[in-house]
Amino acid sequence: MSLDLTIEEMDDMFLEAEQQCPPATSIDRLETIYTMPPPLGSGYHRDMELHPGLELSIFNATYHDVTVRVPENEHLVQFMVHLSGVIDSGDFLYQDANQSYIGGSGIQRAVAAFNPAQLQVGVDIHMEPHLLSQFLRHRLGNCRSSYSRWCRERTGSGCFRRR
Repeated sequence: MSLDLTIEEMDDMFLEAEQQCPPATSIDRLETIYTMPPPLGSGYHRDMELHPGLELSIFNATYHDVTVRVPENEHLVQFMVHLSGVIDSGDFLYQDANQSYIGGSGIQRAVAAFNPAQLQVGVDIHMEPHLLSQFLRHRLGNCRSSYSRWCRERTGSGCFRRR
């Protein structure tokens, strides 16, 4: 039998499961392992705060057939990679081991995500938009100056305009 839940109902199931099997938290409190509620499947999510505003989740869970309905919401920048398993959100998103997801930093439209009865293994990163901006500015700074120099040599002017 397939479950059809709102995100609030799914969150409530996790809270109930925490009463039966409390999450394991590391001594430094930076890492927590949550057990999958039995009505949803089996397995775990391992969550870590790497930096304020930067969270990593490693998941290894086998779902029963579950559809989760998520309303429109504010969404951080997200990078999600599946090593196995599928999430099918119809015309919005299809993820598997061959197709990952990068998105967010704004309003995410309402979506229904179907998790078929199979093992899902992967990583999920959520970050504040300003952290991504800082990271890219720092990492691309050297590339940008090298590319501008290359453009000047070929065109006599830079390729980038400063605002």
